[in-house]
Amino acid sequence: MPFRRRCTIVGAVAALAAVSMSIPAAQAARSPGWRIVYDIHALNSSLDDVTATSAGNAWASGATSAGTPVVYRWERGHWRAISRPGLKGEMVFGASVTATSDSNAWVALGNDPAVDHWNGRRWTRISFAAAQQVQISGIVTTGPADTWVLTENFGTRVETAHHYNGRKWTSKTLPILVTSGAFADGVSASSAASIWAWGYNVKTMAAETLHYNGRSWRVVSLPGNLVPAGDSTQSEQILAQSRTSAWATVDAFSATSVGPVVLLHWAGHRWSKITGKLPAGALTGPIAPDGRGGLWLVTENAKGVRYFAHYRAGKWSSVKVPAATAGATDINSLALIPGTQSLWASGLVNLGFGTTSGSAILKYGV
Repeated sequence: MPFRRRCTIVGAVAALAAVSMSIPAAQAARSPGWRIVYDIHALNSSLDDVTATSAGNAWASGATSAGTPVVYRWERGHWRAISRPGLKGEMVFGASVTATSDSNAWVALGNDPAVDHWNGRRWTRISFAAAQQVQISGIVTTGPADTWVLTENFGTRVETAHHYNGRKWTSKTLPILVTSGAFADGVSASSAASIWAWGYNVKTMAAETLHYNGRSWRVVSLPGNLVPAGDSTQSEQILAQSRTSAWATVDAFSATSVGPVVLLHWAGHRWSKITGKLPAGALTGPIAPDGRGGLWLVTENAKGVRYFAHYRAGKWSSVKVPAATAGATDINSLALIPGTQSLWASGLVNLGFGTTSGSAILKYGV
């Protein structure tokens, strides 16, 4: 069975190196294809998420090789690291980043129930710690007056949605758990009135989706015929595009095979499965719009080789993920640059056995 992406993140910050150093990649020729534009040559450093608010502003989050959260920011044509204060204990990292502008960015911390907020002038840390162990399940913002932080209490198995309106926080209990685990694209918003998340129903032990319509959160179950019978499955990523359009991916695999590709679409009434001639492998990575009505996704074949997959109007194509100088690149996140057909991607350079030789930022388009 091939190496699973979800095992990499924790291992990347568990075996810590003493020194962290970021080195820009050689200037790549401008082309419409995928290319590595920034290398971070630091053993067991990680980049777990990336987001963009404009062509001139983007954010990436992860951890230094010393095990502290780090944010990289794209501005004035360069990526630069912004170190964040470390937390007590080990294995704390910037697991997910969401932003709407250069003065509204949020970073969820992995292995600690806290988030960091950038308001354009300074960072503020907000903790959601409780008497029992709590983890951040997801975070999404649609503006300075609308941010959601979802948390799971391991002791009570209760999921809570915390909402920030720009002045104060309010909280409400959700009907099911959210299964994004703070990683990229597990929670997605197209507006303040349309937010989607993958969830897990403890009572039925089934994967379900969760939708916020601007007034309340409700469970949207999946029809039983959407996933091939006999396969082991795991919900992967979700993408909200509008009130009547959302996409979700499922990783289907067995002890002897990988795939098939399972891409689901919400057209306003129910989830349906994309059929037809599908690419080989399984959807094990992130999902993002392509800026022209299609999607970019990441697939993995039976040998563990990863590809950027493109889907538009019923047609699929794919291209192998570019390798870094130190090895294969494992893509964790994709983000469309608003107003363009270009995207950012972040990933790890895997060495195997839960270690990395560093991480990278990739770009598609000019």
